Amino acid sequence: MNQAPDAAMLESLARDTDAPIDTVVKLYQREREALAQDATITNYISLLAVRRVRDQLLQSHSRH
Repeated sequence: MNQAPDAAMLESLARDTDAPIDTVVKLYQREREALAQDATITNYISLLAVRRVRDQLLQSHSRH
């Protein structure tokens, strides 16, 4: 089962966090790969990756 977010979701995340879409996509891909490495149940990897990226970007903005 492929739970990859659509482009609109990543674009929305970029808008909501004031981050460039390229940054969001790269962070998403990195997080998804990291989660998938050890996952035995893969149904929610994309959701967890999006959540991690959102947290990272919001945390990054709060430091500035």
